[in-house]
Amino acid sequence: MSYIEENSNVEDYFSSRANKRSRNTVRCTLSVFNRYCLTKYQRDAQTVVKDLKNENNEKIYTMANPYVIWLGQEHPEILIKIGRHEYERPMKALHPSTIRNYVGHPKDYLEELVGLRFLIEDGKKS
Repeated sequence: MSYIEENSNVEDYFSSRANKRSRNTVRCTLSVFNRYCLTKYQRDAQTVVKDLKNENNEKIYTMANPYVIWLGQEHPEILIKIGRHEYERPMKALHPSTIRNYVGHPKDYLEELVGLRFLIEDGKKS
């Protein structure tokens, strides 16, 4: 519908979140997704997402499965900044329930901001 405003960029997407904790969670998970894109494709997440938008939906699944596997592996070469003092530690393998969040937020981002749709439901009940 053309009369309903769409989210135009990532910052609008962040600001649409209800509270600061939610915004920080989304920002963190999208940051990890960006790091994955830089590691795997040598392009930032926004470029990969734009390219996905121009492709068919099968490419989303081709990218999503390796991302889930990547999240479940340790990456000692990637340093994650922690806390206010920016303490750095190597990226550890994520727990399966944490992976669900790290996949869910980029999925929501792709659906809401970019308009890409996933055919498989993520198990959430309405």
